[in-house]
Amino acid sequence: MSEGKDVHAFTVLSRVLNDDRLAPTRAYSQLGLFQDVMDAHSPTISSYVDQWTLGGDLDKKVEELLWMQALIYGVSGVEKSGPYNADFFHMHLVTSSLSLPHVFSLLKRNSQVLLLRAYLAYSLAWYIGRGRPPLDIKSFFSDPETLHPSAPGPRPTPDKDVHPSPTSPYAITPNPWLQIMQSTLVHPDYHLFKFQRAFAEYAAIWGHVEKGYFKDTELKDAELIDGTLFVRAAGLTAGRMGWVREGEPQFSEGTIWDRRGFFSAVEAKL
Repeated sequence: MSEGKDVHAFTVLSRVLNDDRLAPTRAYSQLGLFQDVMDAHSPTISSYVDQWTLGGDLDKKVEELLWMQALIYGVSGVEKSGPYNADFFHMHLVTSSLSLPHVFSLLKRNSQVLLLRAYLAYSLAWYIGRGRPPLDIKSFFSDPETLHPSAPGPRPTPDKDVHPSPTSPYAITPNPWLQIMQSTLVHPDYHLFKFQRAFAEYAAIWGHVEKGYFKDTELKDAELIDGTLFVRAAGLTAGRMGWVREGEPQFSEGTIWDRRGFFSAVEAKL
């Protein structure tokens, strides 16, 4: 397609979210999920991938993909009821994204474009196949409980002169990432290492991003997205998987990580 106005990956994601043809009609089997989705929707997915503009700075397009993967995993996991849905397949979108910039940097531009389009198509297929969950961005980024995660267990007793105050959560846990990574290092699930490593790296790069950065995309409430995405989702994941170092049992629902998908709307009609 012709390169006119820049189309962000969030805009493509928004169009996928609003396309009735891609609404879930059944819960896909985990075995063969990707192929089943592509058999049913490959022309539609391809049309959306083609709308993503790749005529300018491709490094920025890599950044868009990394944010998109993080947003899909982090925001969709917070459902209207029940525990955080730490989806096994969405988690792999995050862990795979960590290697994308390195592979990308080794390629010539034509091959870089092919890689980015293929990766976006792959990501959208898995998102659709897991039930195309809604993204309540406003609720996610307005939750004060997830803004500054802290491990369970005994708390220190700050002195009266501590900054910013003895009752501030920042006096108890100045840097949530220290607790998250410390607990992750001794967790029995090796996927959690890779996941938290990815989000820690993204937080180091983009944790400073303020609200409004994505305001020019079509995604609903995208102007509310900021760099707290990574620490919020990391804390929610740590809580779901279990703070084992601090005495909590590891999460187990027949297997590690959630695999129920996001099919409640479909199941309600059955």
